[in-house]
Amino acid sequence: MSDITIVVDCNDADFARDICAALQQFPDVTALLPHHQAARDAQYASCWFPDPQLLSRSPGLKLIQAASAGVDHLPPALFASEIPLCRVIDEDFRHGMFEYALWSVLWFQRHFDRALATSEPKPGSSIPSAPRRLPYRHYGSGRNWRLYR
Repeated sequence: MSDITIVVDCNDADFARDICAALQQFPDVTALLPHHQAARDAQYASCWFPDPQLLSRSPGLKLIQAASAGVDHLPPALFASEIPLCRVIDEDFRHGMFEYALWSVLWFQRHFDRALATSEPKPGSSIPSAPRRLPYRHYGSGRNWRLYR
């Protein structure tokens, strides 16, 4: 018999199953998905975009663990309850979030979204470019600047 029962409530079923599988390495922990009958008696919850009815399905919860550094993915009902909310705090998260934010900025600044959208050739779907006049130079003569259209 395990000492700790954790209900893993995520909007991604594969992610929830992966968390349950990872928790199986601890002999005193039983990890359950929300639809399991024993989830009603769970003391702890690990959540990522959980069902808003989590509290009514598992009324014996003592703690809710957000499966992330933030809690913005949790429904408002969890904040109104008396159950403590926990979140992940890790120094590596800070660097990871910096890289994620940097990637996001570069993704749109460098128009990777548009390049990906037009990566498969489709008639009439090219990204229009702005007309420009570019200077060029004939090398060797030291002069003869011209505008290229």
